Amino acid sequence: MPRRIPRTSVQPATAASQTREPRGSAAANAGLVDYHLHTLGWKAFQDLAVAVATEVLGKPVETFLSSRDGGRDGAFVGVSAGNRSTIQCKFTSRADATLGVAELADELSKVQSLASRGLAEDYVILTNFGVSGVAAAEIEERFKAAGARTVRTYGRDWITAQIRERPRLRMMVPRVYGLGDLSQIIDERAYLQAQYILSTMGDDLRCFVTTDSHRRSIEALTRHGFVLLLGDPASGKSTIGATLAVGALDDGCSRTVRVTSAAELKRHWNPNEPNQFFWVDDAFGPTQYLHSRVDGWNQELLMLRAAIKAGARILFTSRTHIWESARPNLKISQFPLLGQSQVIINVHGLSDDERAQILYNHLKMGDQPAEIRTELKPLLAVAAANAGFLPETARRLGSTIFTTMLKRDQAGVIDFIEKPEPFLREMLENLDNQSRAAMALIFLHGHGGLSSPLESSVASETVERLLGVNLPNIGRALEAMNNSLTLLVQRQEGPRWIYKHPTISDAFATLVGESPELIELYVGGAKIERLLDEVVCGAIEIEGASVRVPSKLYNAVSKRLAESHGGWFVRRFLARRCDKPFLRMHLGREPTLVATLINAIKPTMAFDANTDLLAQLNAQGLLEKADRVSAARKIAELTIDVVDSSIFRDSKLASILTEPEVGELRSRFQTEIIGNLDQVIRSWEEDWLVEDERGHFEELKTSLERYVMFLADEDHTIVQAGIERIDAKITELEGREDEPVGRHASPVSPVSPSISQLATIFDDVDE
Repeated sequence: MPRRIPRTSVQPATAASQTREPRGSAAANAGLVDYHLHTLGWKAFQDLAVAVATEVLGKPVETFLSSRDGGRDGAFVGVSAGNRSTIQCKFTSRADATLGVAELADELSKVQSLASRGLAEDYVILTNFGVSGVAAAEIEERFKAAGARTVRTYGRDWITAQIRERPRLRMMVPRVYGLGDLSQIIDERAYLQAQYILSTMGDDLRCFVTTDSHRRSIEALTRHGFVLLLGDPASGKSTIGATLAVGALDDGCSRTVRVTSAAELKRHWNPNEPNQFFWVDDAFGPTQYLHSRVDGWNQELLMLRAAIKAGARILFTSRTHIWESARPNLKISQFPLLGQSQVIINVHGLSDDERAQILYNHLKMGDQPAEIRTELKPLLAVAAANAGFLPETARRLGSTIFTTMLKRDQAGVIDFIEKPEPFLREMLENLDNQSRAAMALIFLHGHGGLSSPLESSVASETVERLLGVNLPNIGRALEAMNNSLTLLVQRQEGPRWIYKHPTISDAFATLVGESPELIELYVGGAKIERLLDEVVCGAIEIEGASVRVPSKLYNAVSKRLAESHGGWFVRRFLARRCDKPFLRMHLGREPTLVATLINAIKPTMAFDANTDLLAQLNAQGLLEKADRVSAARKIAELTIDVVDSSIFRDSKLASILTEPEVGELRSRFQTEIIGNLDQVIRSWEEDWLVEDERGHFEELKTSLERYVMFLADEDHTIVQAGIERIDAKITELEGREDEPVGRHASPVSPVSPSISQLATIFDDVDE
């Protein structure tokens, strides 16, 4: 039987609660960890207080109470068994500060009003001040005299103890991972993995704001073992992904694996090691929709279900527009979680308060001089409320390297938010030649990054030839830009230089596409995966394609494709991104390609890269008559033999056949499949060979539904009766399925806004 994922149960807490017996060799030292809570900042500490109220005190937050101080000492209402409590959050940035009645004078003056509203029956103070026993007794006495019925004060030491022993608290407020010694929090088995993940965040962790998207992501993983994070570029998907990955390691996952494709996930999933966490970044393509990625997932969705059922936790991220392109082509019936809204988290849907808090953190912790922050302060509330605002906007606004051209007035700030591409391009264009060469060298190494220390390679020699900068100068430029435009991250295979944020790569790719010299550099040195993602050959229009290759470089691209042995990835590229002259030339280089395509046609033909390319070759007049006939014969065989009605849905697939051939195939399908549907369903019940019987019947149902759409207004009573019979079978199979093991449902209450006016958040941003 699969092992359950270990979780810490929530126990009723008092100020004198003792820590439980720690687990694991590293956890045995957890008592030594001293979290420097004063470095959190008021908002992160308030998030921590909300998590403590929910997870430890059993009082999920219902709403926030108004505050005159802009939220830095927030108060909110907690609810338990129908009873409402006031929970006062008191923050200090002084490491050695202690709490007394004097520090609570403002709160004390409000108790009578709270009591009249029934909110002082249970008054809880959560603070990072030190609290002595004498002080706690005096505070209790004074607050009871003012009208509170019961008063509890939890200070720095108590909160630190809760963080030490409760992984879920750390997951809810991942800023704490940057405060303690990870080797004392996470056992040695997972420590290096966590370090690798956190290194990709650079200094962004200390600016992290716990948002509703982050909380709902944790809840989705807890309940379902799966979450799909959607958002526009620079909306914070990867940052949330990194915190979830570290939190999973902290919460007992045996290891975290970051993959990009179904094949990689299948290779790394170990059924005998169920507690794995898989982070599938850019699941359906990094900068544009990749049909090949979807093909891969369609083939492995049953494996995905099996992994989750066995105890794995899986995170997908995707740009929203790429997901919208991928969704119609995914076999969601085989993996229903992909279509369930409760596990699709749109990270672009930040509240105004969350945006303001993110912006505050980046301005406060960035490198902008105080005088610039003073100039910007009156404009920041408007910036945070702008619909185009993204977390990456905040990071750039807090960095001097991105704002040299910024006009510090309302129009200038709005342009900075709504039109980021010109600012990024201008910034890249203004780099010195050494820095531009460094950016080019990272660009050539793609998502895997540039190894450190630098070594001579074809890519570096190409950069030196075209830009005139040698390797030592490139190395110095990389170091100078570290943590602004570049980032040195720790990977299992060694240190790697990457872009600080992927949007820099997008902007650099735009410049590459406008420079013949850089296109030559790109084609000659870019990794094949990146070339397949971003290149078009000829006047082909594809959203996100950033590099248009001129005909003089066709031979170089074709040579790289032939040498890559890229299988369907290359075939999809040829089918969708190449004009007729390129295809004709490439067929000359690979004369057996067409025969290979025909032999490789497989069921679910609508998702097949082989038929896609055959259709394109036929449309361009590059498919010989005999080859077209052979392809048509293979398509007809699969349509009848495996009940694959793809041809009745996919016009591109149908274009390989002539109209009479399509008509004849329709007649055969009507006679041999629909006219004999009872026998087809019986044989489906008797002969299923796949592991997932339910998914097997979903395939048949989907095929029949496609045929119904093809029939339009014609009578399809027989088909509908067959679909209803299959539905009954699927319902029967659903009743047999066991619930996934290792899932723990724990309610996470959304946090209501705590600040009435965004401007108050920025009161001390220039201090």
